[in-house]
Amino acid sequence: MTDDELRAIHYAELVGPNPVECFPYEDASVLHMGSCQIFAKALHDIFGYEMCRVDLNHGFHMFCRTSQGYLDASGLADTAQELVDRLPPIAQGRVTEIQPVDEVPLDDEYDAEGYAFAMKVIQTHMDEYRIADWPDSHKEGWAEDNH
Repeated sequence: MTDDELRAIHYAELVGPNPVECFPYEDASVLHMGSCQIFAKALHDIFGYEMCRVDLNHGFHMFCRTSQGYLDASGLADTAQELVDRLPPIAQGRVTEIQPVDEVPLDDEYDAEGYAFAMKVIQTHMDEYRIADWPDSHKEGWAEDNH
């Protein structure tokens, strides 16, 4: 999905009214950049995809590894670098190492709302995010295939 397509997906339409006036999850674009870790956790929890992280020039980006490539809110890509290149220029960087991530805590003030939103985005756009041939056996090859 493009950022424009993500901006067209609104929290209020999928989850309900924004709980506060200055709410960070008005639209789904923040699940691509800003709360990518929450979207990766939701993908992992729904499908069992392996969560990954790359450190970049001005922060990090999280996404999931699937049998067919790498996946974040923007959709499937052949490489992690392709996902990073879809971020706004200020957030981009060179992918040098992909790190597996075991857990993403939901401890920020708005994490629960962001997680509920991410789950609804995935459930309503299942065709964008479901990779049909993702058995647990794909997880075993991570150490050999992490670049």
